[in-house]
Amino acid sequence: LLRGDARLLVDKTPGYTLSMDVLRRAEDMFDEPRYVHLVRHPAAVVESFVRKRFDRLMGETGDPLENAERFTATSVRNVLSFQAELDASRFHSIRFEDLVRAPAKAMEAVCRFLGVPFDASVLDPYAKSRMREGPGDPDVFLHDAIDPTRAGIPNGASTRPEMALLAQLLGYETLP
Repeated sequence: LLRGDARLLVDKTPGYTLSMDVLRRAEDMFDEPRYVHLVRHPAAVVESFVRKRFDRLMGETGDPLENAERFTATSVRNVLSFQAELDASRFHSIRFEDLVRAPAKAMEAVCRFLGVPFDASVLDPYAKSRMREGPGDPDVFLHDAIDPTRAGIPNGASTRPEMALLAQLLGYETLP
């Protein structure tokens, strides 16, 4: 990604959120890095984590639901703690639900935050196999466009108290 004559590094690695040391490392490596936090309701994150068995990719054993909830809780708490350490001008949160329901508005805000011109190609992330390189969503080949029906909380999502607390910390009202 280019901004003027400068190159920008954009890294999307959810696993970084499991370690405050890893999150803080960017502060040592870059001059005033900016952070975009894609926020999704914790119950939806847990449901997806369990359904796709991400615990196996992480080498976890035991109950997939407990692993998903632990991963989600650690990630949310670390990101919120890290955000509190930064100047607010260097951190931008965007809700997954807003992104899939109104992608142009959401991505225009992200581009403004990053100081890069808006490019309509961000609204078609699956074009030219852009989303199909490297590890990531195992269902990526099932998508060909941003799908607003993916907003919301899937049936069967966790309703445990810890997930309700995380949802509130992220500004969601309640679990279903």
